[in-house]
Amino acid sequence: MKVLRLFIISAILLNSCTNKEINSDKNTSENKKQELLTKISEFEKKGMNSSEGINQADRDSLLSSLNNFYYAFPKDEKTPFCLDKLQMIYSSIEDYKKSSEYLEVIIQNFPNYVNRPLIIEAQASNYDIFIEPRDSTKVRFYYNLLLKESLNLDNEKRNNILKRLEKNHLNFQEYLQFLKEK
Repeated sequence: MKVLRLFIISAILLNSCTNKEINSDKNTSENKKQELLTKISEFEKKGMNSSEGINQADRDSLLSSLNNFYYAFPKDEKTPFCLDKLQMIYSSIEDYKKSSEYLEVIIQNFPNYVNRPLIIEAQASNYDIFIEPRDSTKVRFYYNLLLKESLNLDNEKRNNILKRLEKNHLNFQEYLQFLKEK
């Protein structure tokens, strides 16, 4: 009987300690999330308040904070926004392959992201215009995905995409030349 009581008391104590650790981990996690979001916001404000934009050191710190948020909170509702900011930064410094990697994560993991049509279009454009060698299969895939998912796409944009797909065998410069000659 003493052994049974001792076992029950030990189980209760162990359970209460575990619950405290879980609650402590949740608080630590929430604090880390808030800390990263604050840091991200501060860097963004600093860049917007400067006529030259954000300097390289701040940009690198912002990239680090955005990445840290993504890796620490991969399923959080704010994660696709952080990934979108990452891809925009890499695109702005003309690292289109890196930008494309983040676009792909958004496309694969966040099907309900509010900016999804823009993300898919950016990915199609990366493969169509910027990433060498050009991958016409991926260009076709992403433009078709955009057409399939974006039922509210305006007719002009839809028709332009369909025209581009008809001449997908042409690289972007060849396509522009084709349009000029037409």
